[in-house]
This record gives sequence, structure tokens and C-alpha cells, in this order.
Amino acid sequence: MKPAYKKLEFGSFAEIEVYKAFSSLIGSDETIEREKFMFAGGTRGYYADIVLPHGCKRLKMPPKTIVEIKGTLLFDTIHRYLEMYKTNKTDWGVSAFCIVYINSHVPDEFIAKYDNKDFRIISLNEILCSSDTNADTVEEFHEEWEDERDNLITKARDKFSIGKNTLFLGAGVSIDAGLPTWDELLKKMLHKYKRRKHNIGRGDYKRVEKVCAGSSIITARYIRTGLGVSTSDKEFDNMIHSILYKKVNQSQLINEITNMVVSNKVESVVTYNYDDLIEIELSKKGVPNFSVFGGNRALYGELPVYHVHGIVTMDAKSGIYSTPVLSEEDYHNIYKEAFHWSNIEQLHALDRTTCFFIGFSMSDPNLRRLLEISQSKGDGGKNHYVFLRRSNFSNDSNRDMENLTILKNMMNDLGLNVIWFKDFNELPQLLKRIY
Repeated sequence: MKPAYKKLEFGSFAEIEVYKAFSSLIGSDETIEREKFMFAGGTRGYYADIVLPHGCKRLKMPPKTIVEIKGTLLFDTIHRYLEMYKTNKTDWGVSAFCIVYINSHVPDEFIAKYDNKDFRIISLNEILCSSDTNADTVEEFHEEWEDERDNLITKARDKFSIGKNTLFLGAGVSIDAGLPTWDELLKKMLHKYKRRKHNIGRGDYKRVEKVCAGSSIITARYIRTGLGVSTSDKEFDNMIHSILYKKVNQSQLINEITNMVVSNKVESVVTYNYDDLIEIELSKKGVPNFSVFGGNRALYGELPVYHVHGIVTMDAKSGIYSTPVLSEEDYHNIYKEAFHWSNIEQLHALDRTTCFFIGFSMSDPNLRRLLEISQSKGDGGKNHYVFLRRSNFSNDSNRDMENLTILKNMMNDLGLNVIWFKDFNELPQLLKRIY
């Protein structure tokens, strides 16, 4: 018999949120079973995240329903579990299968094609909208978030003053300086190669993106494969440089980030961006720094700036270059290695310093995985801080509050205190209040 599908220990933020939601919705005569092993003769078994022996009337789920929890819904997720359910439904003795997801890379119209009475695909938000118990939390969150932010900034300032801090920098930092977003970079890559005789051409980006279900990393792989371009190609290197630094603006955000470093309270910087704008600004302010992008290491007295996805320096003649992570295979090569230098440095920072996440959406699954690993080894407290924009999820303010509450709880489970802001222009001033 083939081995069973291995499940992670119940306790990821997705599983916790879904379990709490179901707990608030089941009736007095209904129960929840977690991590139940479903054996089928002649095939490998399967650990179900949740089984509802008596169903859930409020969600119109029949008795003997399996619930599979996914942080992110992908195309292959739907197909894989549908086939598994069809094959083993009778042997397992179940009547329905439900995938509950938090984020999705799959268009709604595609989900609708598969969603039916005994194979359901629903978001956590839909479940929470059925729960009355969430209303008080949402209202409280709506009224008190600014007061809570002030309290968190005070706590963050006290933590920062101790001096063991790491700054994590996401795409929002570079975008503030006028650099292109990931999607803009990919579009311009297509445009640069439009004269080549390839199947991908100018104006095809939306079609390509749709084929790749909105995943930028998969889109990059599609583009690179279609163009027949190697990352070792000199033309490829020059193209990225010319696109990246075509328009660079003065950034108040970068100014305040580097001022945090000047305060001498920061041990290191971890950036997910390719550019070296932080290093350039630090050098202007007299701070010795060193770009780390592989086996190289900073000298004593130099601030290490870790480029975990590679680096393309503004000075093309600097001789410093590390192939940027631009495709799915590049991305997976990093995160499949538990002892890859970038994973080790990030975990080191998470375990031993107070970390401030600036310019992130926190949608990167591997960053969340590293946070989960660190959180599982620590005291379970909220030791780090993330600055997040209070984006509108819909035209319904109540649903917005519900979504923001979910997002906040997810971040808390990862050990992050959420410092909200409404507009990116607020971010530099919020940082100024901390150092």
C-alpha cells in the first residue's frame, strides 16, 4: 500500500481560522473531527483536515462532509482533490467534499464550473459572513483601530530603542521610489523582446497572465520559456537593468528607513527587492554597508543588506550582480532548500531580533512559512511588526471590517503586530514615530 498523504500539524493560521469559524457555526447536535485518517483499500490514505459527521445545517453541508483547508487556492488544487474525492467517495463513506480557502489565484468563473452540491469550493469570508459571533469583533475593530495603532507604535518604539532590530523591505519600498512593480517589469520584458520571432508578443500580457491564473511568478516562467531567454544571457541582464532604473525618484520612505539605520539600532536589513537604493542612500549618510546576495559576507562594522531574491545594482559597472529571482523555478530553488543562506538569515533575524516589515502585502507563501517556523520555535507571542494598508475588499464596509479582522488575526498568528495605515503617504511619518 502506498504511504498516506502527510499533513502538517494542525495549527497553521489557515487551519486555525477555518476551525474557529466552523466552531461558531455548528449546532448543539453537530460535531467537528480534526485530522481524521481516511483509509481506502488498495490506495494510499488521506488525512482530512476536518470531518463533519453530522454536517453543518447553517452552511447547508450534509452529514459526512470532508473539509480541506487551503491558504491559497490554485488550479491544480481543485482538480487534484476532485479526482481524489470521486475515486474514494464510496470507500470513505462520505457524502460531500468541501475546499475552504483564504486566498485564491483562480478566477471566480472557473471556481463556479466545479462548485456543486457535493463538491463545494468556498472562501473563509463566505463562512464568516454566516457567523453572527463575528459582528462584535468587527464593530470593535472598526472603532478602535487608530487607538490600537497608537498603542502599538508606543510599544514598537520601546522595542526599537533596545537596539536588536531587523528591517524587512518589500516591493512597496522600491515602488515608492518610482521603480516598476513586478507586473510592470514583466510587461516591459515582453515589449523589449517584441521584435523577436516568438509566440509571445506585445499586447499579449493580459492573455498570458490569464492563462497563468494571475500568478506573476508563473507568468515570468511562461514568458522566459516562450522567449527562449536564459538568465545567463548578457542581453537579459542589461534589459532588466534598463527597465529597473529607467525612472528613479526621491523617496521619503527610503529616507526614513535609512534614518532608522542611522539611529544605530538596526542590526541588518533584509530586502526582497533587486535594487540597491537603500545602500546608495546609506552611503550618502555615511553608514558603512555591504550588499549580501550569496556566499559573500559583510565585514565587521558594515551593515549587511541581504538581497534574498538577488541584486541588480544601479551602477552597472560595479561588478556586483546576482541573477534575480524572476521565475517559478528560480523561486522554488531557493525555498526548497531548508539550509539555503537566505532562509537561514531570515530565520536568524526572526528568532533573535525584533523585525519590522515595510512595503509588504504579506501574500508571499514562503515568507509566511518562515514566520510560522519561527513562531513554532518561540514563545508564541507577537514579537514583530508589519505595516499594512487598510485596503477596501468590497463596497460593503461591514465585509471590509470582517476581512480586515481576518487579516489581522492571520498576522497575529504569525507573530506579527499589525500597524495599519490608510495611505502610503502616511508610512514615512509612522516610521519617524518609532525611531
